[in-house]
Amino acid sequence: MSDVGNKVARQFGIVFQIKEKLQEIYRRFGHPLDLFNGPDGAQHLPVPATFLVDGEGVIRLTHVDADYTRRLDPDDVITTSRKLTSHPNKNFSSTSINKTDC
Repeated sequence: MSDVGNKVARQFGIVFQIKEKLQEIYRRFGHPLDLFNGPDGAQHLPVPATFLVDGEGVIRLTHVDADYTRRLDPDDVITTSRKLTSHPNKNFSSTSINKTDC
């Protein structure tokens, strides 16, 4: 997926601003954020997150963590997806939100 300018991430409230010094480090390592995220996204990054949204647009599973090394296990997403298929009105939200100061 691509979210140029962090438009969707902003709607979910998971965007944080990075300082110019960190932007320069990204540039030196060959990651110019303005090229990847568009000019509006050059100073911002999304917090790593997973959202499982049902057919009605309801968020059924959420995992947000500022530590990009802690991700939601894909098996949990698959299991929840299967449960939603068999019980579409039940919320299986194993919400895990860990926003630390970025």
